[in-house]
Amino acid sequence: MPTKFNPADCTSRGATVEALIKGRLWFYGPEFLQCTPDYWLSRFEKAEMSSEDLKVFDKPIANVFMVEGGVSAVDYLISYFSCLHRPKKGLGLLP
Repeated sequence: MPTKFNPADCTSRGATVEALIKGRLWFYGPEFLQCTPDYWLSRFEKAEMSSEDLKVFDKPIANVFMVEGGVSAVDYLISYFSCLHRPKKGLGLLP
């Protein structure tokens, strides 16, 4: 998509707050989106894919397996408590 139609480019290129407020792109998107979908289709060229391009999708499916090991007590405590102070207090390590 061309930059002039992409709202994300406003912030990724360092637009100021004033520029975002004055411009409509950030809040409303490109103007052609306010029109009917028939108009959208006429704005962009339709890309045709050759048979060579389509061969990319003819690859065999790969099976992926994941084995998760057990979680250690330390990992469990770190993920369960929001800070180090709480498990220390809970285990009686703090007064």
